[in-house]
Amino acid sequence: TKGNFVLAGHVEMADGRPGVFASLDELSVGDPLVLGKGSAKRQYTVWKVTTVEPDDLSVLYPTETDRLTLITCGDYDFWQNVYRERLVVIADRAS
Repeated sequence: TKGNFVLAGHVEMADGRPGVFASLDELSVGDPLVLGKGSAKRQYTVWKVTTVEPDDLSVLYPTETDRLTLITCGDYDFWQNVYRERLVVIADRAS
């Protein structure tokens, strides 16, 4: 199946524990990603790491290629208690 498969997750849980995407900011272009369920696995290669405004939904749009998009919060503003941007990692299917 081709298209943009999007997963969003927390960088930090409400109680301060690391969220599922706590280390997302450590990924770089060229890094491999493996998405799996049971014995089925799909391999992807990161081709872009970027940030977008919280209301920018363009990274969620459908694609013609088999793509994996991972999104989490970034740039926490302690005084306003908000994340001011979204960290986005985009990877294309490798196999």
